[in-house]
Amino acid sequence: MGWLVAHAANRRAAMLWEMVAGAGIRSIVVNVPGTWPPTRIRGAMISGFPIPGVVRNPPGVEGSQYLGVVVAPGDRNGMVPTAVAARDGEGRLRAEVAIGEALPDPRFPIRHYLIDGLLRHHLLSGVTKRLPIRIDPGEDESSQRLEIDGRELALADGAWSDWLETDAFGIAARFRVRRIGEGALYLTPPFQDPDAPELAFASDPRVRDEISKRGMYVVEGAGWKGAVDPDLHDALFEHLVEVEEQHVDATRALSSMIGDWGLLVHVFTLTDRVSHGFWHVNAPEASGGTRGEGGEPGPRVPDAYRWVDRRMGELLGEIGDDAAVVVLSDHGFQADASAGYGAHRIEGIFVASGPGIRPSAERLQLGILDVTPTLLALLGLPVAADMDGKVADAALATGRTPRSIATYEGQGGSEERSETAIDETTEEQLRGLGYLK
Repeated sequence: MGWLVAHAANRRAAMLWEMVAGAGIRSIVVNVPGTWPPTRIRGAMISGFPIPGVVRNPPGVEGSQYLGVVVAPGDRNGMVPTAVAARDGEGRLRAEVAIGEALPDPRFPIRHYLIDGLLRHHLLSGVTKRLPIRIDPGEDESSQRLEIDGRELALADGAWSDWLETDAFGIAARFRVRRIGEGALYLTPPFQDPDAPELAFASDPRVRDEISKRGMYVVEGAGWKGAVDPDLHDALFEHLVEVEEQHVDATRALSSMIGDWGLLVHVFTLTDRVSHGFWHVNAPEASGGTRGEGGEPGPRVPDAYRWVDRRMGELLGEIGDDAAVVVLSDHGFQADASAGYGAHRIEGIFVASGPGIRPSAERLQLGILDVTPTLLALLGLPVAADMDGKVADAALATGRTPRSIATYEGQGGSEERSETAIDETTEEQLRGLGYLK
């Protein structure tokens, strides 16, 4: 009923993979919004956003939990918080980056709502995690030597570090660093280590082990609102692509691990995040802005769609021609001139191909409530009488009226209304993604 209760415990309706499980069908579900915390299913699941953070925002640094931090010789007044570095006697830049404040420990036996409230609103200070950073004077343009949290490394302009480990109040966390100019760095938000996750992101330990052994996995990357900061256009786009690459790699791994799956659901979020954040770059005149001196809009929005198209082609190539494929979006995009970036357009797309699909060049009139009944009919399963949507018969080649049952409810979700509220780190994530003001 709203993002403030965007927690899987609040879900009362059966999900598609829960409906098909009754017919013995195994499912692979990756990155579907609203599935955190993940539940054990017949198959494998990796949850999607929103997911709580490793730490909460440090006091006085609004938004850093999901936007990241820039280290620079001077204050930039950008959207992403800046840690100003000062020169020492040897000409080195030094800074301390506050990456987060400790969350109140829910396991602590003595609690009081007043103390929790004071901590929540930073009226009572907790312990802040700080990373010491040293940037040496550049000897040449190709590389710059750094020391971050005691680790020495060298970065060329525009290059990323490996994933660096840190301890966030007893929680194993990782972050990356990108050099964005002379004496300036971008640090991603801290994300939990998939090898030792504080927050479950997979449906069972076997799934988690399969994903964590393949390297870093981030459920939700840095918030797209960081794209408003012009210094970070390249860094943010590259970061979002890498996170999406992790998601695709996870789906490919699970499809090999569970070879007899009958339903695979993968949500690409790259096109959403990039269209939100970079629409004003791609079409500035539509957002109330003007083109720069180059005259051409930035290519990041079409690049995101091309990237997803390539990866989807690779997935389909591995799956084979005997699977029916549905490409579905829950909305489209358009300019939001008042806000200056991309906003949701109510119309989305539904494209289907493969066995059981009737080829046609005619456009279907299809609503989002018709999707689940249509997919159930495509799988040869009954449609529930209490569903508000209907089967898109024009899309199916079967020519048969699907069987009907009274309901699928009771096969998933909670039978009683739950009011589990999201925590403040989840709330901050949703703000960084533009879902909350």
